[in-house]
Amino acid sequence: GVKNVVIAFDNDTPKLDHKKECEVVTGVENTDKAIKTLATTKIKPFVLNPAWLAPHKDPDEYVKANGVDAFKELVSNAISSAKWKAERLLDKNDTHTDLGRETATQEALEAACGMNTFDKQQFLEIIEPELNLTSVQTEEYMDELLKKTGSGNLFMVFGEPDLKIIDAEEGKIKVKDMATGRQKEMEEDKFLAELKSELK
Repeated sequence: GVKNVVIAFDNDTPKLDHKKECEVVTGVENTDKAIKTLATTKIKPFVLNPAWLAPHKDPDEYVKANGVDAFKELVSNAISSAKWKAERLLDKNDTHTDLGRETATQEALEAACGMNTFDKQQFLEIIEPELNLTSVQTEEYMDELLKKTGSGNLFMVFGEPDLKIIDAEEGKIKVKDMATGRQKEMEEDKFLAELKSELK
């Protein structure tokens, strides 16, 4: 079956449909919707940024103007959905202001909590340097966020990880995410309860 798909929507700008009295959905927004839809499947989405088609409106116009080989080159450079989400988040928030940076940080942490290990690593590789965050700060902020919201658990923090249990003091468990090297220590009873809940 299909394992990977490249999403390539039109390079259009927001505009008002006067007949329907509403804004026309752009290629960027359709890309976001497609990624969300594919998240429920086993298909891995990659994104051809609609802006790469400029000054052309859509893939058809681009191919007519530049040829099939040029379009294939664009497709070969398609980015992962995790990188796309990171770039989208940074684009819509003014990270040069305190408010914009705080908003972007909160949105990024919430998004990262729902990602699997591989996607989260790609996502944070872009987010952390742009928001001046270290991996330690990110982990601490994510833990704090989950405590504040009262939702989520170890498996939300790590996503769908390759976990390894390593030595810790009596009564506690230390878990290492083998993909990122990050570690989290917690009470043994809590870990077992979360593991049992996740395996239901």
